[in-house]
Amino acid sequence: MRFTKRLFMGAGAVLMAAILLVATVAILSPRVVRAVTAQLVQNIDSPIRNPWTSSCIMEPSSGSTNSCTIALQPGQAVAIQTMTFQGYTNGHEHVLLQLETSIGSEEAVWNHEITNNVVPIVTPSLTSQFAASESLTLYANSGAINVGMTTDGPNSIVSLPSSGGPIFGGLGGTVTLIGYSVNVGSAAAPSTN
Repeated sequence: MRFTKRLFMGAGAVLMAAILLVATVAILSPRVVRAVTAQLVQNIDSPIRNPWTSSCIMEPSSGSTNSCTIALQPGQAVAIQTMTFQGYTNGHEHVLLQLETSIGSEEAVWNHEITNNVVPIVTPSLTSQFAASESLTLYANSGAINVGMTTDGPNSIVSLPSSGGPIFGGLGGTVTLIGYSVNVGSAAAPSTN
């Protein structure tokens, strides 16, 4: 009797597990099919994201600020996701990098202080060299992206005229922005009515 009772209990447990498995597959299968379909079919409401990158160079400056501008194409919205910077100063331990963008009539500003001097001082003008790569999210859809760099004092520029050449020092660098762009169409022409 005990043996029969245990046999039926075991068979019942296996049957319940099978029913639970079938019910789970029946419930999840439509969700899985929809998820796979969504990944394979492009959403026609979402614009296509195009890889975008742009750079600007800040030539050596003897002041405490320097800047450059990255122009945007008309009808293009840009999402900036990464900023890389390589620059130099004279006798300063840090630089402040600033990105300014416009989204319609609103302005967006991103500031970042860079304090890592990446190369030992080897130039005659005691130039400090900096490098950074930062993740960020910043949007722009009109005009230009303004890039600014600031230190807490002047930066002397030293040239070696005897050799006719190299200029050392000052405040300068290169900024590269990486992200994606979306075509949002051209600006609407003003109405003549």
